[in-house]
Amino acid sequence: MAFQNLKTLNAHQPLPPLATLAFGLAVTVLKWSQRRQTRRALYNLSADHLRDIGLDATRAGAEAAKPFWRG
Repeated sequence: MAFQNLKTLNAHQPLPPLATLAFGLAVTVLKWSQRRQTRRALYNLSADHLRDIGLDATRAGAEAAKPFWRG
């Protein structure tokens, strides 16, 4: 079975530098994608939905207009 060797893995070993870099890049890309999707959804909300979450159209528009790389 493929999972037999999991008991012998040392979870305290750091990742190799290239793996650390790749993992960090993947996390960043996923974060950017989530921001882009969230801001697009915010842009498409109706005035009633914006009011339900405590935002007005101006604030929602300003947030939706931010580039995905800005937090």
